Parts: sequence; C-alpha cells; structure tokens
Amino acid sequence: MPTNPLYTAREVQHQLADAGAETVVVLSRLYPVVKQAREGTAVKNVIVTNIKEEMPPLLRLLFTLAKERKDGHRQPFRGDAGAVALPDLLAGAGEPAPVEGSPGDIAVLQYTGGTTGVPKGAMLSHRALVANTLQCRAWFTNLRDTRGVFMTVMPLFHVYGLTVAMNLAV
Repeated sequence: MPTNPLYTAREVQHQLADAGAETVVVLSRLYPVVKQAREGTAVKNVIVTNIKEEMPPLLRLLFTLAKERKDGHRQPFRGDAGAVALPDLLAGAGEPAPVEGSPGDIAVLQYTGGTTGVPKGAMLSHRALVANTLQCRAWFTNLRDTRGVFMTVMPLFHVYGLTVAMNLAV
C-alpha cells in the first residue's frame, strides 16, 4: 500500500487502519508521522530506512555531517515498540521463505485521490498489474528489453508512477 509522503498522520492512519496493515517501511524523515499514525491500527512492525544508506561512502559522510539532522533525516526510533532499522533487519535475515500466491491475489491496495471523500483502497491483483504493464509496454515501441535506463520524477504512490515508472522499468 503506497502512500503519499505529504499526508498528515490522520490521513496515514486512515489508510493503515483501512488496509489492516501490520508492517510499514518508512524513510527516517517520515518516521514521526508513522509513529503517530500507527496508534489505533494493526501495525506491529515499522522498518525504518535512511536515504543515506543508498549513497556512496563519501557522500554518505557529507550527508551525515551537513544535512541529516538539519533536514530531519536523523530520527530517534530505537526503543520504540516494533521499530527496527532496515540494515539491522537485513543483517539477521536468513533465506527468504517461499510465499504462495496466485495471479488473482491482491498485490497492491492503491488508494484513490479522495476527490469525492476520503481515499478508498482499489484492490489491484498481480494479474491486473502485469496486464497493465504489458499494455503500457505495447505503447513504447522503441523500448528494448534488458536495455536502457529509466529515470522518473513521478510519485510511485500514484498508479501511473507505480505502473509506468516502476513496473514498466522492472
């Protein structure tokens, strides 16, 4: 269930409760909103990641010294119930467990824009996502499989960004 990073705690709480979410993956900068929003929901686990974890070493150091605290990326969460840092979680990970699934199973709850009320979760199946991605692929006749690079500024919490910018790239 992707969600808009600009949402307030109340808006995030609505989606978490409506979806019955038990685990949330969040950037450290957005952790305070999730911490507040998880009250009254089924959320048991919060996996916190910091944007600097994907940076090369020198840039990571500069980010830590110059921007991390100032821009709100350094958030205290250790000791909060159910909150864990992504690197800590991955360090203890073993082999992934097999997951049963079928094409008709729900893959994503894609929340609407809420133009006629509160956002509603549209249930998108694996089959629907694959079909939509293949339809988009048919329109881009100059794409060559396994070649090229995608760059996007589209928000991945929006269905267009999810389908065209992310799923088509994959």
